[in-house]
Amino acid sequence: MVAPETVGAKCFYQQGNETFSEGENEKVVIVDTAYLEQHVPFVRERLKRAGIRRGNLLNTTLGQ
Repeated sequence: MVAPETVGAKCFYQQGNETFSEGENEKVVIVDTAYLEQHVPFVRERLKRAGIRRGNLLNTTLGQ
């Protein structure tokens, strides 16, 4: 599984590298219980923010 690191609003495969190029070493992350415990709070927060942005977009688009 290739999982880029998140830095700010962008994902990087390596520092300064925003895209994966053919032939480049892939970053492998083992998703175990420790990984999930560490990352679930971050994912939940990002989903909340995405929901707020989506709601704002719908309200603006639909004129509410």
